Amino acid sequence: MWKELAESIRAWVLEGRVGRVVGAAAGVLLGFVYLIWGFWDMLAFALIAFAGYTLGLKSDNREKWVNKNAIARWFTDRWYR
Repeated sequence: MWKELAESIRAWVLEGRVGRVVGAAAGVLLGFVYLIWGFWDMLAFALIAFAGYTLGLKSDNREKWVNKNAIARWFTDRWYR
């Protein structure tokens, strides 16, 4: 029973979600490190975990982490109207 459960979890993780799982795990790990030393602990923890998950999601979807063209377009549209 436990072996089947472990296999199903492993299959679910390896089914195109590796980046999200690794990113979220890295975010949680870095969040716990921050929890030991910091102030405003829960907000920073949530931000770090969310950033790790988001980067992992972008990695799974084969997207660039930062779209420079979209950022430049946002700045130019905002200030040159």
